[in-house]
Amino acid sequence: MASTQEIRRRIKSVKNTRQITKAMEMVAASKMKRAQESTLQSRAYSQEALNLLKNLAGCTKGEVIHPLLEERDTKKILAIVISSDKGMCGGYNSQIVRVAHVFAKENEDREIDWITIGKRGERAVKKLKGNIVATFNNFPTHPESQDIAPISRISLDGFSQKSYGRVVIIFTNFISTLKQTAVTQVLLPMSLLRATELLEEEVKDEKNDYEYTYEPDREKVLDYVLPRLSETQIFHSVLEAIASEQSARMMAMKSASDNANDLIDDLTLTYNSMRQASITQELAEVSAGSEAIQK
Repeated sequence: MASTQEIRRRIKSVKNTRQITKAMEMVAASKMKRAQESTLQSRAYSQEALNLLKNLAGCTKGEVIHPLLEERDTKKILAIVISSDKGMCGGYNSQIVRVAHVFAKENEDREIDWITIGKRGERAVKKLKGNIVATFNNFPTHPESQDIAPISRISLDGFSQKSYGRVVIIFTNFISTLKQTAVTQVLLPMSLLRATELLEEEVKDEKNDYEYTYEPDREKVLDYVLPRLSETQIFHSVLEAIASEQSARMMAMKSASDNANDLIDDLTLTYNSMRQASITQELAEVSAGSEAIQK
């Protein structure tokens, strides 16, 4: 049985741990708030981008008018996986790894190249013995468009040159502070059906059907617009993932702090009980000694 001195050391150790987890919780909460604001602000832009794609594709009447809209039956896929560089964020990374494993298993008859964002995703893909064509570690917590540019360029060039028949992105969709869901979305080829489905998920009651006039001509407009739409989807996915990561980390650190409080209470109760038993024993020994002297 542990001595009172050992229990006091354990209480001090747990208090130090609680101080660390509390500080990490506060830092994650601050980052989460900013990430949530960026994500929510980008959603409106992303929805309009999807709506633009929906209406542009609707004007084509089913014909393939641009390489980024071309459906292909090929054996090669490019998968972008967004994870975190650090742990201590609950089940955030395990969700992504699980979805990546499922995707790899469903496409085991195809060749998959991987782009990883975050060390945890890179480690998971290496365990799958996947071919990593690019990896981006220590990704900024508040990314800008230039941070996304190399990922977008690899994706667009690979698909345009017909190196890949499909480009997908695996990330964690931010739903709320308490809930984040890992999903797989097809990035390329762009599709009227997928744009419509995504819009219906985000905006259920709005219908925006426009008639477009192309200047100078349809091909030049699409050459500029479609790559920007792809970049927007990647950028929005990264923002969703960052907001999800910081939310998961804040909740994990809050849970750790709460558990530390419970453990401190239990150890303090044990310490007080042992201290009381020790005092009672000392009093009994004093009384017994006093009676022996009197006899």
